[in-house]
Amino acid sequence: MKVLALASYPVEAAATRFRLHQFVGPLAERGIDLTIHPFLDSRLFQQLYRKESRARTAASLLVPSLRRFGEALAARKADLLLVQREAMMWGPPLIEWIATRAFSKN
Repeated sequence: MKVLALASYPVEAAATRFRLHQFVGPLAERGIDLTIHPFLDSRLFQQLYRKESRARTAASLLVPSLRRFGEALAARKADLLLVQREAMMWGPPLIEWIATRAFSKN
């Protein structure tokens, strides 16, 4: 079984580590392939809350947003789509809508 997990943050964030990454190994032992795609990469996550880099951070969110749409298309190849918290950090739930309506993933 293939599971695609869309997370908001990379492994450096406790939420992603605790809710997803700790299960990769145990699930693999049971034949379940858990692939995790974070919205933010490690570099962008580190600068997210720094006041001096707000403008650069805002501009940098465009790339992960576009990448997330590609990942929504890749969800068709997975048996299960898991959205941890939210697919994107801003805007309406477009990725969730695409996955549930267009590809019939729940």
